[in-house]
Amino acid sequence: MVETQLTKKEIVREVLETYSDPKQRANFKGEADGTCQYQSDNGNRCAVGRFMTEEALKLHGKSSKNIETMSFRFGLNSLLRKECQGYPLSFWVNLQKLHDEPSYWSEDGITEEGLAYVKHGIGVRI
Repeated sequence: MVETQLTKKEIVREVLETYSDPKQRANFKGEADGTCQYQSDNGNRCAVGRFMTEEALKLHGKSSKNIETMSFRFGLNSLLRKECQGYPLSFWVNLQKLHDEPSYWSEDGITEEGLAYVKHGIGVRI
């Protein structure tokens, strides 16, 4: 089967659609201490965790290390699904920043500040 490369826009849209629901933004944290994890005990995933391989999630899903540290240690492409590979580390760092920054989100979804970050920080026009 030939896998189609996801565009940056498709990746960002998936994050925006998922995390526009405040419950989804909160549900990827570890149950015990609220620490951010790539995959929580209930299976929810953070912005980058959504695009990691199942193998990477088995090995590193409970990690609270940022994607930069994980990339330097294990290699970015070894963590990401094939259809998500090929984008620079900075894209994934900025995607995680979008997800993590409280001022980018409200009860109604992404804020104007968040949209500006998508456009200027991540470089994607929605």
